[in-house]
Amino acid sequence: MSEMESAYLEREQMESTSLSNYYLWTVQQIEHQNIGAFELVSSNGMRVCYKCTDFLDDQVLFSGFSYGGLSELPESEYFSCKMSSTIAGEFGAFGYRPSILTEMLAGKRAQVSTELGTYTRTVYGDCSPSDLKTALQPITIEDLQKVNLYKACEYYSNCFKDPSTFTMLIVGNIDPATACPLILQYLVKP
Repeated sequence: MSEMESAYLEREQMESTSLSNYYLWTVQQIEHQNIGAFELVSSNGMRVCYKCTDFLDDQVLFSGFSYGGLSELPESEYFSCKMSSTIAGEFGAFGYRPSILTEMLAGKRAQVSTELGTYTRTVYGDCSPSDLKTALQPITIEDLQKVNLYKACEYYSNCFKDPSTFTMLIVGNIDPATACPLILQYLVKP
């Protein structure tokens, strides 16, 4: 285990209530009182906004977006890269084959999808509050960096691996004390 991993594990085990002291990177929390929402801004550039609601007691919705998409490609690569979502869905995304993902999610209500548009790339899904960890885990940067199947999957990986271009919105029946550590662990870490 490297010194960095060891330091991370030690900090992860600390029972600190300060978000920026809990992890090795800095996180600024901003409260938007006029709409009852909070925003976490990580030193890696990712922004995560969350709002606790009770519209449905067993639902958390999330959507992340980043500007940039298929319009950034040279014409010669357009068709291959347009197929990257389909290829990732068939061969497996985030380092897991579809059959393995299905087994991993058995008994859980967590769905995560990605989409490549002309001008944006998005990650979205929904889950039950108890499955928030399961829903956020598949979209970690480490897993995204493993996607690398020919040019199509290389493009797919490049579209989603830079957290500094994403803003993630999370709305639903979430407990900030539970959600914030999960957000920090799976979304905003460098």
